[in-house]
Amino acid sequence: MVSFIYKNLSAISLTAGFTFSIFLYAHAGQPPKKSDKEINLEYSNVTAVIDGDTIEIQGGKHVRYIGIDTPEMGEPLYEEARDKNKELVLGKTVRLAICKAEQTDKHGRLLAYVYTGQTMVNIELLRGGYARILTIPPCGVEKAEEF
Repeated sequence: MVSFIYKNLSAISLTAGFTFSIFLYAHAGQPPKKSDKEINLEYSNVTAVIDGDTIEIQGGKHVRYIGIDTPEMGEPLYEEARDKNKELVLGKTVRLAICKAEQTDKHGRLLAYVYTGQTMVNIELLRGGYARILTIPPCGVEKAEEF
């Protein structure tokens, strides 16, 4: 009986592993799925970097990165954060995933996750130590674990 159970569990494990491998292969290199709190806009060119967590895109619209906060002007590491942001996005085409629940902040800036290719700039700034996590509901909560 134990042998029968062991053989069946092994078969189930192999099947599950194979199925998962097919899933990973089929979804490799695809853009991240949208949550119900964000929508993707068209790609846009970054025309200016305001600071470490705010950019300007074509048309003059300002975009504030969701889920992070960088030093403000006059604070330590402000210039380093701003310069890293410039390195990552200035003059490049980015993809914006904008929060559906609250598309803009009190200053009228779009609230977005910003991507260059498959790289989320918000997370790159965190990884490099240029930003800290700042989660303000309703936006940013769905990716808090990634951050």
